[in-house]
Amino acid sequence: MRALSNIFVRTVFGAVYVLLILVPFLLQSEWLFAIVFSFIAFTAVVEFNKLTSINRTRPLRTILDGIIAVWMLLNGMLVAKGMYLPEVWLPLVVYLLYTLLKSLFSDKDAELPNIGNSLMMLTYIGVPVFLTAYLSYQKLPTGECVFTGSRIIAVFLIVWIADSAAYLTGMAFGRHPLWPALSPKKTIEGVVGGVAFAAIVASFFPIFFPSAYGAYTWYSCTIFGLLVSLMSVLGDLFESMLKRRAGVKDSGHLIPGHGGILDRIDSYLMALPTAFILYLLAHTC
Repeated sequence: MRALSNIFVRTVFGAVYVLLILVPFLLQSEWLFAIVFSFIAFTAVVEFNKLTSINRTRPLRTILDGIIAVWMLLNGMLVAKGMYLPEVWLPLVVYLLYTLLKSLFSDKDAELPNIGNSLMMLTYIGVPVFLTAYLSYQKLPTGECVFTGSRIIAVFLIVWIADSAAYLTGMAFGRHPLWPALSPKKTIEGVVGGVAFAAIVASFFPIFFPSAYGAYTWYSCTIFGLLVSLMSVLGDLFESMLKRRAGVKDSGHLIPGHGGILDRIDSYLMALPTAFILYLLAHTC
């Protein structure tokens, strides 16, 4: 009975999370997108700081880190709209200077790791957050920039399908552990099944998302799905490493049955930059 209850809770809150991600795009609401993903970005930074012990005794600095992540999101929206003004980067420059200069007045033994972790936070969370906003817009042949979110939904779809298919395939056929030290339940068979299924689904992207993928062939989209889903697995393993080192099972407890926000977007944080690189290659080759 308890197992069924846990499955029900996990299913319900998983559905709520998926709706939270999709609704801003389905409604094509920039304001709702900014609110939802600002919350996700801020919460992810707080959880990351806890996992890496950054500013554990200085909550105001954690708040500053979260604000910078939100600014990266808003900045991505501005850049996507063509606002390439130097002023939009000023808060980030000030933050970087502050991160480096505060080491002069802090505990020298602890500050260098803190600086490294803060810079890693910008790379691990800040860059994908920026790209989420940037890629949510699409330039039409007329030159108009519109908020669609098709490319972001596609990446989330790959991540979710790869994760679900890997779980089911692993349950049915899993025999060989992928990386027992980081993720004991993850199997090679499960990963292969998840990646394969995600690649197959991605091959239909020209039909599912004609505005974003209509110009691509089915086999190029298959390769896209293959590479993005592979990187999503590495994203999952990377967060597992952080949790192992922190000695915790989940990054947080915000989503019942799922853990924290970082537990839900860990795969996406590496999948999206990979997708962005592939987008760039497709437009330059």
